[in-house]
Amino acid sequence: MALQNKTLEEIILKTQDYLLEHMNWPTVKEKIEAGMDTVIICTASVEQHGYHLSELTDTVIGQAVGILVAEKLGNALVAPVIRPGLSEHHISMAGSLTLRPEVYRGIIEDYVTSYKKHGFKKVVIFSSHGGNFNENEKIVQNLKEMHPEMKFSSALSLMQLMDLMAQFEKKYGLVEGSCGHGGAMETSVMLH
Repeated sequence: MALQNKTLEEIILKTQDYLLEHMNWPTVKEKIEAGMDTVIICTASVEQHGYHLSELTDTVIGQAVGILVAEKLGNALVAPVIRPGLSEHHISMAGSLTLRPEVYRGIIEDYVTSYKKHGFKKVVIFSSHGGNFNENEKIVQNLKEMHPEMKFSSALSLMQLMDLMAQFEKKYGLVEGSCGHGGAMETSVMLH
């Protein structure tokens, strides 16, 4: 049964199967030795999402997506979501945080280096925050050079995601932009 069809209690129990930060080190080691050779890294943000959503919106959504992907892959575990992200464009709103690009890049590189030492061979990197997409593309290219023995996958580009959201809005007769930042889609997901 897909994760999205489970009760909240079942989802919480399922997170313990995939979220590295919910496991002790012997459990992580056992899972790697049993063939869980992929780590999923989501980059998110801590930033304003309008007057109605929490600053942790992208983090919550990103972690949920990471768990769904891990469940589908079957051989993957989910790293702690990287947050804050690159949110300079939101910094004027109270509570929003942003990292310098070099700090952000360093955190991702250190995640990968650490997970490589533990035996992970594949890395999936995606962002649940639009401001991270361009930098993530550069970082993934650098990581491929730094760790040629590892396999790296990244999700859609920001433009591809925006195209998909526009198609979704058109298909379902939604107001243009409703799938964007703090819009109907993020609100619905957070309410769910």
